[in-house]
Amino acid sequence: MAAKILLNSLKNKESINFLLLAFVVSAIPFKINIGNFALILAFAFNIFFLKPSNLVKLKRYVFLFPVIFFFIVVVWAFFGKDFYEGISRLDRHLIPILIILVLGNQKLKSIQYNRLITLFGWAVVVATITLMVNFFAGFLQGQTMAELTFHEFSSLFDQHPVYFSLYASLALFGFVEQTHKQGITLFRGLGIIVLLAGLLLSASKAILAMDLVIFTIYVAMVRISLKKRVVLFSTIIVVLFVATRLGFLKERFHSGLMLSENIVVFEPTNDFEKKVLFSYQDKLAISDLDLRYLMTKISIYHLIQDGKLIFGYGPAQSQDYFDYYLYTYNLGPNWYAGFNVHNQFIHILLNYGILVLILFAVYLMLCFRIAIINHDYTFLAFLLLCTFVFLFEVVLIRNKGILFFYFFNVLFLIKNNKV
Repeated sequence: MAAKILLNSLKNKESINFLLLAFVVSAIPFKINIGNFALILAFAFNIFFLKPSNLVKLKRYVFLFPVIFFFIVVVWAFFGKDFYEGISRLDRHLIPILIILVLGNQKLKSIQYNRLITLFGWAVVVATITLMVNFFAGFLQGQTMAELTFHEFSSLFDQHPVYFSLYASLALFGFVEQTHKQGITLFRGLGIIVLLAGLLLSASKAILAMDLVIFTIYVAMVRISLKKRVVLFSTIIVVLFVATRLGFLKERFHSGLMLSENIVVFEPTNDFEKKVLFSYQDKLAISDLDLRYLMTKISIYHLIQDGKLIFGYGPAQSQDYFDYYLYTYNLGPNWYAGFNVHNQFIHILLNYGILVLILFAVYLMLCFRIAIINHDYTFLAFLLLCTFVFLFEVVLIRNKGILFFYFFNVLFLIKNNKV
């Protein structure tokens, strides 16, 4: 019986592989455990049928970087001051390696790539509809828009709204690309409307702003008739108009993008007699932009002053150092203690130093180069969105962020690597 199952698996290996990949992309918009299970299942199957010759072809730096980064984390775990804390972080850094093994162990034809993007798009549509049903149920029960949008909108799946907005944006761009190449269909049009509604209710300022920029550039650059160009520009204007009329969105943009004068003039210092101590009222007035500005100045200043710029504090120690400095400005207790620095690049700098940050920056630049050379607009939109979000959020410390970024990045890279 086992031999028969194995024989059938060998005969249908490519079909099973595609179904497993379809499960992975379809699981991403939902709860973490579903996505993790899908990836582990795909990994187990591909390890069983692993062809080392497939992986040898992935010898470019863009495929090797996650492996290099994993070994850097391992070195920090073994030689850092807190061995067990360092080891506890390895599982999330193992995810990109599993993804490379899964995707690198097969040849993805163009039609399979397109089908995976389409499947992901419809999975996000289904997830968004589910969240909207939950939203309307709460609305009918008398909950306010503030209680139902942003964090609360995607909380049903334990998703951060910025992550869910990334999913919706990639799915939306995939649908727009398909519409450009194949024409509009009723179902795709409805899917686009659902995704736009999900983006508005997720209320991520950074994603909404970047989406408008990306789609405007796309409409301006893509080769389409004047009539289609006018329709697409009109759609962007209509969406922008609707967004500006939504009270909860206006409030988020107004309050979140304010940079206070006392924050602008703030200067970190090691001299306790000169330190600014933020009062209760000061902290109540801190906006999203204020917070990110403060965290950037505090973290970089003390990193340099502590002589840790080259190698960082180490992944097991950086949060302790950062929390300590937040406490010295009275920003720690019951406020921002335990918060990350809200910037992926600075997070890497604090944890591993400027040398590893350069490795990561080179990795991203090479990905951009590949997307531009191959005129892969979906890949380019994906990179622009993720890189922009990296400026405001630390995405690559959570399973969901790591799985989403590396799975699609490796998928796009393999597609454009012609392997």
